Amino acid sequence: MTQFPEHPLWDFSVAAYRKTGVAEACLDLQQAYGVDVNILLACVWSGLRGQSLDAIGINVLRTSVHEWHDEVVRPLRKIRKRMKKGLDAKAPDQLQLSLRAQLQKVEIDMEHAEQLRLAAFLDSAESDPASGGTVLAVANMALYLDSLGATSTPTTGEILQGIASASAAVFGSGNL
Repeated sequence: MTQFPEHPLWDFSVAAYRKTGVAEACLDLQQAYGVDVNILLACVWSGLRGQSLDAIGINVLRTSVHEWHDEVVRPLRKIRKRMKKGLDAKAPDQLQLSLRAQLQKVEIDMEHAEQLRLAAFLDSAESDPASGGTVLAVANMALYLDSLGATSTPTTGEILQGIASASAAVFGSGNL
């Protein structure tokens, strides 16, 4: 079993992703705009802790994990999704299901490694805990979506607000 260094970004991301509606919202944004959910959650975490990201900061986040995400995480996800349907036009058998579960664990580990790269930048960035909150989290996420060329809509704004609000409950719970 791999031992990862502890970091509050990972703990936050896992807990926030489990909140009602967050996973679905993140995956919808991933499907619609090519969002890297790890970067999105890093934007939330940084905003809640008082870090206002600018275009340069978003670019640093994106470039720090781009190669890893494209060459490691996405291919693993593609294979895992493919295995869900079965490999020979039949429903997956027990062996395929077992292999898929193992692959999913590896994929999550690779995302954990990605988050540690994001955390390295965020740990070095300035923060003002007094200014942290959902408004800043939404602003950080919106800037990230803008960097992807996503069109801002009222619906997108509601989705970002929902993610930030649910995540704030985790952030403020002290259970990280």
